[in-house]
Amino acid sequence: MSDYWDARAAEVDDPILPGTVTDEVAVVRLRDRLEKAHLARAVPLTRQMRAIEIGAGAGRVSLWLAERVGEVTLVDASEGQLAIARREAARRGLTNVKTIHASAETFRPEAGAYDLVLFSGLLTCLDDAAVEALVDPIADALTDGGRLVLKEP
Repeated sequence: MSDYWDARAAEVDDPILPGTVTDEVAVVRLRDRLEKAHLARAVPLTRQMRAIEIGAGAGRVSLWLAERVGEVTLVDASEGQLAIARREAARRGLTNVKTIHASAETFRPEAGAYDLVLFSGLLTCLDDAAVEALVDPIADALTDGGRLVLKEP
């Protein structure tokens, strides 16, 4: 699947569009605004938070988070998508962004390291066994009182 996203990433300069399944720019931008507004209402974001997005793609949500929290880690199987995220983070002057090139199936986050773990549209791409294998490592990655955000279609 990462080959598909890498090919799309090479065609688009807008960091919001790569990784989306529609070319309807107005639809993508509206969804983007609504999702971020909902996340801001649902999760109290602070400068002390450490967040990670697994399946972060080009950083559509993660880079927005980086402007609101202390540190954000983006994990994705697509190096092309992560390259877009790194360029966009640099363009925005964000120095609190880290990227990790790994698939959700192989990545294992550090225990107790994150106040916020975010999945956005990734779990629907995995089979049941892969999702089940993620449960314990993700639960372990959360700090006491940390939050898991699942945004799946």
